Amino acid sequence: MSVLPEFDFMKPFLFLTILLLFVHGLRSRPQDQPAHSRPRPILIAHRGASAYAPEHTKAAYELAIKQGADYVEQDVQMTKDGVLICSHDAELSRTTNIEQIFPDRAVVRNADAKGPKKGWYAVDFTLAEIKRLDAGSWFNEANPFAARKDYEGLTIPSLEEAIAIIGKRARLYIEMKYVPFYESVGKDMVGALAKALKSHRLEPAALAGKNAEGLPPVLIQSFSKASLLKLKELAPNYPRIQLLPMEDPGREKQTAKVTEELAREVAAYAQGAGPAKEMLRTADDVRTFHRAGLKIHPFTFRGSTTASARRSLTELEKNGRSLRDNLLDEMRRYQQMGIDGGFTDYPDLWKESVHRQLQPPSTICSLRSSPPELSAENSLHQTVARKCMQSGRWINLPPRFQPSTSNISVTGCGIIPAFALHFPQADSFQAPGQCRHTRYAHSIERSL
Repeated sequence: MSVLPEFDFMKPFLFLTILLLFVHGLRSRPQDQPAHSRPRPILIAHRGASAYAPEHTKAAYELAIKQGADYVEQDVQMTKDGVLICSHDAELSRTTNIEQIFPDRAVVRNADAKGPKKGWYAVDFTLAEIKRLDAGSWFNEANPFAARKDYEGLTIPSLEEAIAIIGKRARLYIEMKYVPFYESVGKDMVGALAKALKSHRLEPAALAGKNAEGLPPVLIQSFSKASLLKLKELAPNYPRIQLLPMEDPGREKQTAKVTEELAREVAAYAQGAGPAKEMLRTADDVRTFHRAGLKIHPFTFRGSTTASARRSLTELEKNGRSLRDNLLDEMRRYQQMGIDGGFTDYPDLWKESVHRQLQPPSTICSLRSSPPELSAENSLHQTVARKCMQSGRWINLPPRFQPSTSNISVTGCGIIPAFALHFPQADSFQAPGQCRHTRYAHSIERSL
């Protein structure tokens, strides 16, 4: 008679023990950091509060600061007499009345390397001439619903004036525009910028810890890698942000997709990357940059509007929701990916979206039990999901109910998916107290 070895009996128990320990380890493993415990994504006012005021004017900068901008962006161009001015376009006719003031001064240039174009370029005018231009009235004409009398006659600020306007109330986020073009006409933008920064004794990155959040007082960005490398030589203490895709010759296509190789390349000379937000498909793309030690500031959060054509925030879009709600959803979606900040024309909405994300989750409605009707066919599930997204809060579900995100088309409830919930009384979500429908013992637990 054979005797079974003791370990033959023990193997199943040993296997089970190991399996349980493994499962416990998985459950104990740190999860993605909740939004309310992550560092706050910084607010970068794109050309100032440019959705509400003429871009790159004192009014846009002042409003951006009032709306809580951490950084106010300045795009810089150069004048004929070598002065740095704040304008997104090298050609000034879109945002000024230069064509009316100097009708015979148009020339053909190729500033953006996209082909020759006849126009009125900053480099062909002195600062004194540019100060004669009206840089505000165009906004009133393009956006009558947002027009203001005091926008008429606003002027293009020099970089020196922008620094004075912003002062210590916010920080500077300066973009060097079309550097190769200016070099081709004998203008050294990088050198002029380095000189300006040093003359103002703006605090270098090494001393940035003096402010409460440790944010540098100035960040320098460019689509040109060559320009950032030159800035690194001339003014190495100022943090550099590589905008993507690059505009260096032959680099645009190969830098239009997030890869580990691209992240490592940028990290060799810059402290951050500013990708077009469309490049960030998932949180994995954000983590790719983070693994290389880079901060991520995507651009531009303006929804379906453009710099030249704004619309009322209450206007309904194709999906039946307002422009405002769609903007908030877009911002929230990227913020939940873990970005470190973002460029937006709507500083107030960015601040609102971040505030909602960082609030400790409060419960709109907790289910004490799972109703059998819980399914995608419920007519009210989209209403519930929409209310959840607008509030930025969670809907708690009993642990034993395992919902499927494929049940519904709406996602983004706070920092977890919005699920198809069956609440016979939709207005149960609109007031504190007991839900009107008590069959399944719903209760409201609102803390705000």
